[in-house]
Parts: sequence; structure tokens; C-alpha cells
Amino acid sequence: MGEDKNKSIIIKLACVLAAFFLWIYTSNESNSLQTRVVKNIPVQILNTEALEDAGLIVSIDEEYTISLKITGTAASIYSATVDDFTVVADLSGYVLSEGTKKIPVNILKSPESVNIVNDTTLWAEIKFDKLVKKEMQVKINTTGNVEDGYYQDSLVVEPSTVTISGSEKYVDMVSSIYAEIDLENTKTDLTLSLPVLAVDSVGKTVSGITINPENVKVSIPIKGTKNVDINITTKGSLQENMILEKITPSIAQIKIAGDEKLISSIESISTEPVDLSLLTEKSNKLTVKLDIPEDLVLVGDDEAIEVIIDLDKVIEKNLTVDIENRNLDSALDVKYVSKEVSLIVKGAENILNNLSELNVVGFLDFMDLNEGSYDIPVKFELPNNVIIVSQNLKNVNVAISKKNITDTTIDSSEDEKPKEIN
Repeated sequence: MGEDKNKSIIIKLACVLAAFFLWIYTSNESNSLQTRVVKNIPVQILNTEALEDAGLIVSIDEEYTISLKITGTAASIYSATVDDFTVVADLSGYVLSEGTKKIPVNILKSPESVNIVNDTTLWAEIKFDKLVKKEMQVKINTTGNVEDGYYQDSLVVEPSTVTISGSEKYVDMVSSIYAEIDLENTKTDLTLSLPVLAVDSVGKTVSGITINPENVKVSIPIKGTKNVDINITTKGSLQENMILEKITPSIAQIKIAGDEKLISSIESISTEPVDLSLLTEKSNKLTVKLDIPEDLVLVGDDEAIEVIIDLDKVIEKNLTVDIENRNLDSALDVKYVSKEVSLIVKGAENILNNLSELNVVGFLDFMDLNEGSYDIPVKFELPNNVIIVSQNLKNVNVAISKKNITDTTIDSSEDEKPKEIN
């Protein structure tokens, strides 16, 4: 029993001694200097402005980092991260050219608990590309539609061009520069500052370049619209023996845009005058410009319209026309010698070719005339665009008297038919 107790005491004492010696060992290990390499520490590049004068730019194709060998206690070196270090490469004072160059770096910040072994021989390999500048037109892409009854006039971009700069490789990739605006349901003028984007030929954004300026001012006038008639104007005179039959525009109306007060007062837009003296054919097809007032905008591409001008040859025709009595009091009788008149009329060939005595009416007007002798002018009813050149009888001498009873009876039974002249 006593021996077992002694063995137990010896075992416990051995454990305590082992723990003590282990503690001494680990304490010595943690306090001893150790070495570690911290990799991929970013290098900040300073004074890149000087590169522009040399026509160079730092290439963005590379990541500029270095590795630092540090010493210290195990706790110090293993707790250090890349964010604990600030490393810079200053380009001022160097004559540089295209290609990859070794540039000395300086350590501006590091943990106080560590030492940097290689801090006096640190270099960063930096690649320099050719700097290219290019001026490009700014395009404005619009989406959506203005509100019905309104029109988007020509927009104004200030400035209309921007300068892109960067490595030749990336500048050459840029196909267009644009800004985008949504016009959905817009009905008032817009003035906006918009950022511009650089894209390649397939519309993908190109990075790695600088755009100057980064924003442009875009002004978009929004105007009211109205449909108005077209008024064909003419000047000059037709050639001899020709007559204007009709003018037919290719479209009856056009749409204009402008200030709403202004367009409300406009009912038609005139064309530039057509010179009739130049027309030689019976049917003439012309392109005529529209005369748009300065404060109006034409909606669509119809700055000119087609006009068909039909002419006809002027001819003369001889007719013999019977004379009728009109407005003669039923109680009166009239006598005169001539009961027909010979005419020479003039008009368009297509009208006169179909004109006969049946289409022309000659008459004497007895309105308000009583018994007596009168010289009454012969009047005519003619088709439109037919005129009288000459007539053999302009006035007729008539004698008006009262009817006898027999004549009155006969006239009443014939329901006031025109009197037959003997």
C-alpha cells in the first residue's frame, strides 16, 4: 500500500516537470526571430502625369506587385497582411520609353514589429504603352416615344465631340461614343447632363481609357404637331393656246411641328412657285419644294412633294344656239325677228370636243318689263371654263304687247310653255 502511494507521487512529479520544460521550450520558440515572405503587395505608381509629355501611359494589362521578406517573432510575421504595407514607385526624374522597365520602389508603411530584409534592393517591373489620343463624335441614343401629338426636334449636344485617351490597343477598340436618354411620354423640352460611354464594334463597353469630358449637355426641343393642307403656288403664264386643267399634289396634307400657339394659326403650307411658262406637255410631273416658315419643322422626310400639272390645248368652236324667253309676264306677248344666235366659243380641247348646242343655253330676260319696244341683251349659260369669243347677235329688238283673250286661254292650257315665235 505504501509502495503504490510512492509510485503515484513520483508520476505526478514527473508530469509537472515535463510541463515546465515544455513551457520553457515553447517560450523560447515564440520569442526567437523567424522569417516569412509576404507576396503580392500592390505597388502604387506616383507622378504618372509626366508620362503624357513623353507620349506614354502605364499599361493596365499588368498587375504591379512585389514580395517582401520580413523577420520578427512568429506572432508578428504571421499576423502581417498585404494591407499593412504601402509600397510606391515614383516615376519622376526618369527618362522612360515603351516596354517593361525596372523602377525602384520605396516602402512608406510597414508594421513596426517586423523588419524588412530586402528593403534596399526593391524593384518593380512596370510596362509602359504608347499613349494615343483620339477625338470622336458623341452619338445620342434615344429610347421610348414622346407623347402622342408631340414631336422630338433635332437635339443639340455640347460638346459634340470628346477626346478619348489610353493605350493604343484600347483606343483602337473604341467604335463609338454615346449617351442614352429615355423620351417615353415626354411633352416638354429637355436639357440634361449625361455620362458618355465608349463601346466596341459589338456594343461592349471598352475599359482602360479616359474620356474627356465625361459628361455632355443634351438639349432636346419637344414641339406640338398639326396636319395642314398643301397649297400649290404658281408664277408666270402658260404658253399660248394652253390652259391649266388641274394640279394634283402627291399628298393632300403634311404634318408640321412648332410652338403650339404658332401652329394653331396655320391651316396650310405653300410650295415654292411653279413656273407655268416652262410647261410644254399636257401632263407634267414635277418635284416641288415646300416653303416651310422659319419657326416650323416638317415632320417626316417630305421636304419636297411630287405635283402633276395637267394642261390642255385651247381650241375654238362654232355653235348655233336657240334663244329662250325667261321671266316674261304670262299676260304679255313678245315678238322679235331672230330666234337663234351664232357663237364662237373657246376652251379646253377635251371640253369643246364634247360640247354641242344642247350644252349651251341662250335667253332673253324679260324680268320687270311691260308693254313696249326694247333692245334686250342675249345672255348665255355655258359650261365651266368655256368663254365666248364672238357672237353675231348681242342685242335683240323686241316688241312686248298684251295677249288677246284667245292667246291667254291657249297659254293657260299649255301651262306657260315658251311662246312660239312666228
